[in-house]
Amino acid sequence: MRYLLTGMILVLAAAMAFPQETGSAAPENRIFFRLPSHVEAKQSTMQELSGTLAMPTRHLVLDRTGLKGVYDFTLDWPENSSDAVASISTALAEQLGLELSSKTEPVEPLVIDHAEELTGD
Repeated sequence: MRYLLTGMILVLAAAMAFPQETGSAAPENRIFFRLPSHVEAKQSTMQELSGTLAMPTRHLVLDRTGLKGVYDFTLDWPENSSDAVASISTALAEQLGLELSSKTEPVEPLVIDHAEELTGD
């Protein structure tokens, strides 16, 4: 059975300017580092950035930038902000030329119907 819930999501989109592509991703050159209010990436995709932003925003973030390449970027926003979504949205626009907007859409949740404790075997 398939469940759909309607909820708020965040959408990452390319504005008029966006980061310059850095070429193809070589696994040995990839770096992705996140602190509570800082992201530093080399050879990373917009999909990876979207996934990383889900934790500090506490919302599902979908990549709708249309940017398929890999990029080097750094993103910083104020730590302990009362509105993390607004702080990150402002930082994305000012530092990377990306837009973060909220929408209400149907989403398919992950449903766990059974779990067992792991044993040492």
